[in-house]
Amino acid sequence: MSPRKSIPKPSKNDQKVTDLAHDLNNLLVGIVGNAQLLEEDVASPQLPLVRQIITCANRAAGITEILLKKDGITGLALVPEQEQPPVQQPRAEALTGSQVRDTVLIIDDEEVVRSISAAVLSRAGYRALVASNGPEGLRLFESNKKRIISVFLDLTMPYMRGNLVFARLKAMDKAVHVYLMSGYSDQQALYEFDTQEIRGFIQKPFQNEDILLAVERSEELLLQNRPDAIAGNASR
Repeated sequence: MSPRKSIPKPSKNDQKVTDLAHDLNNLLVGIVGNAQLLEEDVASPQLPLVRQIITCANRAAGITEILLKKDGITGLALVPEQEQPPVQQPRAEALTGSQVRDTVLIIDDEEVVRSISAAVLSRAGYRALVASNGPEGLRLFESNKKRIISVFLDLTMPYMRGNLVFARLKAMDKAVHVYLMSGYSDQQALYEFDTQEIRGFIQKPFQNEDILLAVERSEELLLQNRPDAIAGNASR
C-alpha cells in the first residue's frame, strides 16, 4: 500500500479528543511498563496491588482506544517542522569490529517511553540506545547501524516527524526493521507511511512483552539471511 498524498484535516474538536487520548496513552506507558517491571521483582504480598494497577491502566487504555476510533476522526493534522536542534554527540560511541547485532534503537520524545523500553530490553540482554528526537536518532543509527536489530520510532516528535525520520533511516539502510510506536490508533498513525515498509505497529500503551516479541521477530528474519549476525542467547 502506497503512502497517501494528503491527510484530511479533522475538526478542531476531534483533533483535541485525539490529542488528549494520545497524551494519555503516553502516560499509561509509564504506568503499565513500570508496574510490569515491578511485577517481576516485588514480593508475593504486594503482587495483587501491582496487578491491580496493571488492570486499571489497561482499562484506561481501552477508553483511549474508543476515543481514538471515534467517528469522524479520519487523520492527523500535520505537525509543523521546527528549527533543527544543536548538533550533539551520540550517547554511545560508534561500534566497530564485531558485526554481531545485539542493539535496539528507541526514538521517542517521551522520557517515560524511552526509559521503559530501554529497561525491558536491557533485562532481556539487549543493548538499548535511546534518542529524544529524530536528528539524534539518525546520528545514533549511523554510528551503530551494523549492530542494530531494529528501531522503534515514535510518530510525533519535535524537529522532525516520524515519517521523515523513517525515510532517512531507509535511505541509510533499506533493510532496516522499523516498528512504529504511537499513542494514536494504527489507522491514524500509519496514514503518512508506506505500510509495506513498516515492519509493525505498536500501540501505546504497550505491554512490555510487545517490545520483546517485535525484536524477536526481527532476529528470526535476520537469522534466515545470516545465521552469524545475531548475538548468542547465552546472555539473554
